[in-house]
Amino acid sequence: MSDNLNTNIYQMFPTPLYVSNYKGDMTEINNYLHSIELKEHNPGYGMISKDSYIIDNPICKPLAEFIHKSMTDFAVNCMALNEQIFFSQSWISGKAQGASHKAHSHPNTNDLIIFPSWLMHGVPPNQKPKIRKVLGVNAMTKGKLGDQETISELDYKRYV
Repeated sequence: MSDNLNTNIYQMFPTPLYVSNYKGDMTEINNYLHSIELKEHNPGYGMISKDSYIIDNPICKPLAEFIHKSMTDFAVNCMALNEQIFFSQSWISGKAQGASHKAHSHPNTNDLIIFPSWLMHGVPPNQKPKIRKVLGVNAMTKGKLGDQETISELDYKRYV
């Protein structure tokens, strides 16, 4: 900063980041996830699964239950939401050697990272010849976000 500026920086809007590690057996799930066919996506993004509802497969049920429980915990404890959470889409993102998706830090194997969708995120270039795959999930509530009293309410039922 310039010496002639009289400034302060305040952290007014912290971003919640929820990290939980799946302890279940991933053998059958990993075999399924690695068998999923990928297709080229937008230039520079890499590949994406042809199926965009990956965790709806019965093989993924234990993982889907873990993700749902974790997302519900995040919604209740980090976002003060008490509405039901449901999955809208889930997909595999594939990055061949040299492919990237705007850099961010990587989770450990089997880590579930939950964050608001507006948070900038991405993947640095894959340096290995093997395709790196990541499971992504979008989720929504079926009811309200925010609060009517504080004029922050978004009630999805009003727009159906």
